[in-house]
Amino acid sequence: MLRKVSLNFVWLFLILGMVVMTSQPVFALWIIVRPTTNGTTDPVPQVQYNCTAGTDVPVKIIPNAGYIVNTVFVDSTSSADTADKLGKLEYDADGVGATYTFINISGDSHNMTVSFKLAPANKYSVTVSAGSGGVITPALTPITVYEGQTRKFTLTPNDGYVVGDLTLNAVSVIENVELDETSGVGTYTLSGITAGSALNATFKKKFTITATAGEHGKIEPAEIIVEEGDKPEFTITPDAGYAIDKVTLDGVEVTNSVTDSKYPLPPASADHKIHVTFKALPPVQHKITASAEENGTIAQIGDVMVDHGKSQVFTITPTGNYQVFDVLVDGASVGAKASYTFENVIADHTINATFHLPGDADGSGDLNLKDAVKLLQTGTGK
Repeated sequence: MLRKVSLNFVWLFLILGMVVMTSQPVFALWIIVRPTTNGTTDPVPQVQYNCTAGTDVPVKIIPNAGYIVNTVFVDSTSSADTADKLGKLEYDADGVGATYTFINISGDSHNMTVSFKLAPANKYSVTVSAGSGGVITPALTPITVYEGQTRKFTLTPNDGYVVGDLTLNAVSVIENVELDETSGVGTYTLSGITAGSALNATFKKKFTITATAGEHGKIEPAEIIVEEGDKPEFTITPDAGYAIDKVTLDGVEVTNSVTDSKYPLPPASADHKIHVTFKALPPVQHKITASAEENGTIAQIGDVMVDHGKSQVFTITPTGNYQVFDVLVDGASVGAKASYTFENVIADHTINATFHLPGDADGSGDLNLKDAVKLLQTGTGK
């Protein structure tokens, strides 16, 4: 018996716990409308709600005949300014009355101050429309706007769309639309019209462009979300010693569209995939022209092609009894050498070797008085 009671208690405890955890707090919400003339509210100016947290509470504002809503203040803040943080004011289609809705209430009571004014003689009809891909609210059309009235509209794109344009009488007013960067929702305040008007919202699709690269280079950006009609540009950067081989858009080659390593995408109308591959460049080479005078050789003789940054050795060999007399590199003497090495070649060069007999101090090819004088002066056989 004790075991059964204990189990029943546990079940009761769990059920009560679930009720507590899933129920929202209920509280008394006072909405007090300041005394006013020439109109009323529904509910009446002072009312207490038994509310559940997170619900919405609408208050209808009703002018007397011949009057319209003038101002609405909530907790001393104009609804035309920042009171939208608390709720939302929506005019009736006829421009006379309105409804202020407290949104997602949390338990605080609120004060409203409402005033009315005589309806102006001038009023204008405004048609409201939206293209595919989103909605504009309020969507009642046509609506009546009295002279001096303002109206706020919300532009809400569908998934995969963004706000494209908003026109007033066929003239774009998109620069006056405030866009929420996170949600993509736009708000627009219509004011100052002096004639019948048309307000039209259009929306554009969003597309994802992904770019990939093979080895030895990169393409940037790697992924980008664009709007319909956008023409983003991609930068392709090969590694050193490599060049762009092929660029494809959705598998179709577009290499000829690349200029200065830039690929401009055609106006976006769908998701796309870009892929680029790279190829090795032929090595840059420099020419070394080697020559030798009579009575000796230089290896290699003639034009020798050397890869950029590489080195090249030349061996200089006299014939018979001759000796190396001098070696000229790019026209400048580097002395009598049996070999010469060009290090880290980055330009064209020349090398020339001359030879002489021992005792031929002036390199004339024969022995004469000048050689004897030079030998006495230098004490050498060169």
